[in-house]
Amino acid sequence: MDIRYLTGTDANRFLNTGMLVDSFARHMPGQRMSVCDFGMTASERAFWEGAGHWLPVPDILRPYSHPWSRKAGFFDFLEDRHWDAAVWLDADMVLLQPIGEAVASIVEDMAASGQSVAACTDVPARTVQGFIDDFNGLGVDLAPFETLIDDLGSDRLGPYLNTGFLVVRPGAFIERWRDIVLQQDEWLLFEQNALNALGPVEIQDSQTVLFMGASKNSLFFRGRLESA
Repeated sequence: MDIRYLTGTDANRFLNTGMLVDSFARHMPGQRMSVCDFGMTASERAFWEGAGHWLPVPDILRPYSHPWSRKAGFFDFLEDRHWDAAVWLDADMVLLQPIGEAVASIVEDMAASGQSVAACTDVPARTVQGFIDDFNGLGVDLAPFETLIDDLGSDRLGPYLNTGFLVVRPGAFIERWRDIVLQQDEWLLFEQNALNALGPVEIQDSQTVLFMGASKNSLFFRGRLESA
């Protein structure tokens, strides 16, 4: 199977990205981690290009500078669609062990059942409505998320998904996700919330999202190293 691995970074995540790429090289020898340009400095771009990891911004995403907008089109950074799956890892992840066999198994399950996206749940047992309630309680305006849910007719009681680790197959679902995200103004986690608004609708119709569950999170350490 042809499985591509990608992450992305702007000027704020250079060190995080280096840690991820290094851990990937240690645990996944022979595989390549590509780094999508989400707004690097010239020197950072030169570094990642010189190391053979840099992917330039595709034309479709060039008008959109926000990292979350470009993340929703991470598969567009690949020059072709002749791959079985593309795997996204947020730049603040670090691999703790090889993931190749686990990912290949996920891709096989997705292909057998016609699923387009595999994603982990976020906080255990958190629903979409639970996410909204939690952040509304902190004074965060999630009216755009609620409008999107209502427009798409989504189920607020479904599990809330995290887009930090995604496995996607080529097809209309991921392109629809990207297109919806590119229509959004900037608001809290608009790319992740767009997937959550879209996912339950598609699950109802054609079983396109696979919930990997919390067990897959044990493959990674997730943390943030803020730049000074």
